[in-house]
Amino acid sequence: MQGFPAFTPGTPGGGEQHRQFVKTHGIGTEEGRRKREELTVSIRKKAREESLSKRRQTTEMTANSQEVAQHFQECLQGIYSGDLQTTIKAVEGFRKLLSVEKNPPIYEVIKANVVPRLVEFLLSDNETLQVPFVFLLKIL
Repeated sequence: MQGFPAFTPGTPGGGEQHRQFVKTHGIGTEEGRRKREELTVSIRKKAREESLSKRRQTTEMTANSQEVAQHFQECLQGIYSGDLQTTIKAVEGFRKLLSVEKNPPIYEVIKANVVPRLVEFLLSDNETLQVPFVFLLKIL
């Protein structure tokens, strides 16, 4: 190897010479420590951000059953409203309700005849309407 002092692995002290050479000619101890600390901090930040984003996604609609029932009724009224923006907000509300990890109200949504209404919107020519409805139907 070029630049390294010659040593033979089987000889006494040969490995020690190489180790000392690498330690003194490599990255300094302070710089190495600083890089390790930066790497550790960045890994911790990334893990914390992932944990928080998972928590935000799953706990958006983990309120008590009365609030969920009220939200369900609002979404149900909104999907049958004539206003386009209200309908889209209702579909987003259903998506949030169905995204809950524990016991999503899939059966209640199907029982409330929301699926035929979603199919009606899918048959429309407006592509901006179709995307949120397809996503909701995918969840169902």
